[in-house]
Amino acid sequence: QRLSADVAKSLMSTTEAKDAQLDPQKLELRLKTLLEVESLSYAAKATSLRGDFSCIFCDAKVITDLRPVFGKAEERPLGALITNILKLEYHEHGDHKELYFALSLDDIASLKKALERAETKNASLSEFLRSSGLPATELE
Repeated sequence: QRLSADVAKSLMSTTEAKDAQLDPQKLELRLKTLLEVESLSYAAKATSLRGDFSCIFCDAKVITDLRPVFGKAEERPLGALITNILKLEYHEHGDHKELYFALSLDDIASLKKALERAETKNASLSEFLRSSGLPATELE
């Protein structure tokens, strides 16, 4: 019921709805009736839960480069340092943001291990849902 009210309110704020002179109460009632269809209700709730996080991952990149190490600024570099920077992009309250992390080779191995574990747990839970007959919806 709250979902139909929220959707109706959101729709009514659009220019198109104002131009069409829609009746907010009728729209909410129609949405409520539509959302009582179980498959649509499930999809609507899953979609609502999908975005119910303060930060939502957008993209990731690892930037690897060489940084020269100088003794004296006017002399050739003494050597170079290999750096790995993890760039995480995410959305927070509608804003696009970025975070950068310096990574050692141990950090990269740790991240790979954590991601592989997440894949294994996801597969296990997906199988559990399949065997229980419950539908599974994944984040996109």
